[in-house]
Amino acid sequence: MQFDRFVHFLEDIEEDLPNIKWSAPDIVWPDYKSWSGVGKWTISVISFSIVDQGYPAGSMGYDGTATHDGIVVRLTRTLAEKAFRLAEKSAS
Repeated sequence: MQFDRFVHFLEDIEEDLPNIKWSAPDIVWPDYKSWSGVGKWTISVISFSIVDQGYPAGSMGYDGTATHDGIVVRLTRTLAEKAFRLAEKSAS
């Protein structure tokens, strides 16, 4: 039952992504960048280099969280990357 609820939250977050109003990047370092945005969900996402973990040069990892009504959800890598790319696109 808990898994179904988690999946529902992730689907709800993904549906909200087009409505998120992204702020300017919070932190920008050569190997790290973070964004925050607010819609129905408040989302924070980061991108970071994973080269030191043995991946090819330029490889990036993604992570993120979303909060709404006292619920905190850690995003899947795929959803964090999607949110991060939307945030970057909103800045251009």
